[in-house]
Amino acid sequence: MVHNPTIHTFARNRHVMALFGLLACLLLALVWGPSVALAQANPDRAFTVSNYPVFATAQDAVTAKRIALKEGQDAALRSVLKRIVPVTAYARLRALPEMAASRFIEGMSVKSERNSSTEYIATMDFTFSAETLRKHLRSVGVPFVDTQAEPAILVPITLQAGGGQGANGVRATPKPDLGSWGDTWKSLDLANSVAPLRVAALRPAIGADVITRLRERDTRAAQDFSAKYGSSQTIAAISQYDRAAGKLHVVLSGRDAVGAVYLKRSYPVLDGDVAYAQDYAAAVSQGILEGRWKAVRSKGSVGGGTGPNEPVSIEVYFGSPAQWYDIEGQLRALPGISDFRTEGVSARSADIAFNYPGGGARLRGVLAQQGFSLTPAGQRWVLQKSF
Repeated sequence: MVHNPTIHTFARNRHVMALFGLLACLLLALVWGPSVALAQANPDRAFTVSNYPVFATAQDAVTAKRIALKEGQDAALRSVLKRIVPVTAYARLRALPEMAASRFIEGMSVKSERNSSTEYIATMDFTFSAETLRKHLRSVGVPFVDTQAEPAILVPITLQAGGGQGANGVRATPKPDLGSWGDTWKSLDLANSVAPLRVAALRPAIGADVITRLRERDTRAAQDFSAKYGSSQTIAAISQYDRAAGKLHVVLSGRDAVGAVYLKRSYPVLDGDVAYAQDYAAAVSQGILEGRWKAVRSKGSVGGGTGPNEPVSIEVYFGSPAQWYDIEGQLRALPGISDFRTEGVSARSADIAFNYPGGGARLRGVLAQQGFSLTPAGQRWVLQKSF
């Protein structure tokens, strides 16, 4: 049985004032453009999770819905915490007693829903009380960054196999097909991020030579690319599926609110499921961009490397691809990390290398605070979860 979407809101009276503020920002947008509205419409928007999927099965539809809403609230709260807490403080967060989402929930709305006699499926927005959650995190000594960066423009670009097909050797449509790289990015909660992004289409005037130079970390190409969009903060998200290698190659090249961005890595495509690899790649990339902003805003208050940069080579052990992506995202977001390279990935381990102030000895103490064990193994280090 299918229901028409029903909106459930549990908002406080102050939302009336927020509505007036939103209307004022919309008027400003007519004069100053969309970026002002996005930056000023809601100062607490980092505490909202949009378009979050919930699902549950039970002996009847009513029970299934109750379970789905409860589990959805808890999962959405975890998403907010991961969004605003610096990666170097994740261990402190995990050490706390489980936080009940019901203590912090301020409102929720159902965007779409359907159910049967035993299951409930919906897409929802969850809003948590910024004041209450801030107060709690301060009381337990967990640092957080909830100030949003100035939005950056992100341009998803899909390179054709062989690089010779499509306009300029690149395929990027203003309205990407369902399941495309562009739609993958649009499905993320970009506006509420602490490092918000606005997705834009590749402009016809940008030739294949510019894309090639962006992939090769050409600073001048990044400047030329940004100029085409009239923004100093523009990032090209370039993906290419290597069918023979079974990998999705992704490069983020450009500039965000922190500074120059260059992230390059390859994701395994399991059983030919490119869409799944794209989902992971976009989510990990967004987490890294958020981590960069949090590291700058926290100004090293949660730990960072000191001393001269030293090369570090690590073999990482993990239990699943999902755990590997999570570990890699946390490492890339560490303050002080530079020239990060993934040199090989197997089913249960990965070889990585990078530079870090103070080298592996300094990094060992920082990672221990996050629940990782880093042990020496000859000229290399071995990394794994310690709990």
